Amino acid sequence: MYHLKNDKRCIKSARKLSNALFLLIDQMPYTSISINKLCAESQVSRKTFYNLFDTVDDIFYYLLEKLFLDVEDDLYKVPRKKVLKFVLEMCFVNIDLFIKIVHAGKQNIVTDCFRKHQNRYIESQKTLDNKQREKLRYKLKIAGFIIQGALTDWYNTGQKEDVDQIYEKMIEATSNIYRTYTF
Repeated sequence: MYHLKNDKRCIKSARKLSNALFLLIDQMPYTSISINKLCAESQVSRKTFYNLFDTVDDIFYYLLEKLFLDVEDDLYKVPRKKVLKFVLEMCFVNIDLFIKIVHAGKQNIVTDCFRKHQNRYIESQKTLDNKQREKLRYKLKIAGFIIQGALTDWYNTGQKEDVDQIYEKMIEATSNIYRTYTF
C-alpha cells in the first residue's frame, strides 16, 4: 500500500522512486530490484521509501491509481458501450507505464486498479437498478482481464498494433468465444 500525502516533497520523492524503478527494470529482472537498489538509484532514503510505500509493487499501484484518478471524470461521461475502448486508449496514452508493468510481470496490478475503479464507475451510473449494476460489474471484471491479456499479448508479440487494431482484436476474440462456447 502507498501512503502519499498531497505534499510537494512526497510527490517529488515518489517521482524519483518511479523514475528509478523504470530505469532499473530495463537493467535487471524485476525480482532483483530491491528497496536498497531503488533507494540508491533514486537517491531517496529507505526511511522516505517506507514513509511512502510498503513494497516496490506499491509504486506501480500508486502510478496506476493516479492515472485512473486523472481520467475518472472523463470516464464517467463515456457511454457504457465505449468504456472498454476508453480504458484501452488511456493505457496507450500512458504506454510506457504499462510496458514496464508487463515487463515486470505485474499485470495483476492493472487488473486490481481497474477493479477498484470499476466500482466507482458503477456507482456513478445512477440510472441502473441493483440487478443492472451487478451485471455491469460482472462485465467490467471480464473487461479488465481482457485488457490485461490484450496488453500482455501486444507486448509479447512485438508491439506492432495501434490501439484501434488491438480493440478490434479484442472485440473479435470475445465474439468468437461467445459464438464458440454458447450452447
